[in-house]
Amino acid sequence: MDKIIKHRFFLGSILVGILTWLVLYLILPVIPKVLLQFETITFIVVNYLALILGYFVFNFKIKSSNKKKIEIQIKILICFILVCFIFRWVDLFFVRGLSFLNDFKTNRVINKVNFDKTNYLLILAAVLKSLYFFPFVIVYSVRTLQKKKALVVLAYFLLTLPFIEAVLMGTRKPFLEVFCVLCFTFFSFNRTKISFQKIAFAVLSIVVLLTISMSILFIREKKEKNNEEFYSKLLNVKYNDLLVPNQVVKNYVKDSSKNEVSRLLLVTGLHMGQYFSHGIYEFNYVMCSDSVPYTKGKYTFFVFPKFINKTNLFEKISLKNPSPRKIVYLTAFGGLYLDFRWFSILFMLFFGVFQKYCFQISVNFPIWRPLLMYILIINVFLPSINYIRGAGIYPLISFLLFFIFMKISVFKST
Repeated sequence: MDKIIKHRFFLGSILVGILTWLVLYLILPVIPKVLLQFETITFIVVNYLALILGYFVFNFKIKSSNKKKIEIQIKILICFILVCFIFRWVDLFFVRGLSFLNDFKTNRVINKVNFDKTNYLLILAAVLKSLYFFPFVIVYSVRTLQKKKALVVLAYFLLTLPFIEAVLMGTRKPFLEVFCVLCFTFFSFNRTKISFQKIAFAVLSIVVLLTISMSILFIREKKEKNNEEFYSKLLNVKYNDLLVPNQVVKNYVKDSSKNEVSRLLLVTGLHMGQYFSHGIYEFNYVMCSDSVPYTKGKYTFFVFPKFINKTNLFEKISLKNPSPRKIVYLTAFGGLYLDFRWFSILFMLFFGVFQKYCFQISVNFPIWRPLLMYILIINVFLPSINYIRGAGIYPLISFLLFFIFMKISVFKST
């Protein structure tokens, strides 16, 4: 566990994110419609530097922990999460009326129409269930807990629960999130050497993840469309406006005489690559636009004013999407720009300080380790996805609430 405090995990997560974006961009058969502006690149670089500076300039002295408490904490946490998922399913299936018999689009419409039928308790459960991966990280990282077979089985079982909602709604994020949690946890806490078998397993896992992800997309988009309409739609999705597929790719995908498998593979690779790389260009578009509203935190952290609006205790807060193209994939930097402009440097500085604290406290307090894994995921996706926007902030809120509960309960977490 001592190696988790080493700087290579923090810097490595940032570097992996940057290199992944660069590699995908370089190998993608796309042409940017507008080149990245100097101001866009400067904003991204300066915010990265602020994050790194915040991490390195502070150092915290962490007291030792009571190792015996972790088993009690993990049992409480597992029961807590299971109850939250039960409440969530009651909300989805019985209050809002979603069903596996409906297609993805129908369930999404029903979910939106019947959102007001839910109550505060069910909303709270929806937020707190985001702790589902915490038991797995804790159990995997603590040797004494690995001997508790029941805890191990339950920890792995909890990782599968978000897939129920993913299948209902046709969302792919839970599959990506679980995969990332598994990878970061195995890499961070695995005490054995990397082998060919492990590398092969990792590659196979990526292939399976991509297959599941694209299968969901294809099922969602292909319903009631013939093959040519389906391919045409995928070649005309919104992010193609800024990262335009080259003509060779377009011609091949549109050519019905070509092998169906090769067309699917090509459009799959194109779609996944654009999914992760186009956010920078969406942000660049925002930077080049005139009179973009200054949202003061309401864009990235809209869940807070959204909850306030639901209470009907205060005047309604406007939550319009300020992006000129109404696209949500603006990267974390795009969201911070809309919210704080160049004051985002201060936000990233404090975020770096918080990360340093998480790294250091995780050594002695296993309850913090899942939060650390989540932060590493955020770092990787900084140039691709605004991971803390919307429901992405839920694990942070949920951990805070659970930590407070443990502090004031008879099972104090020190």
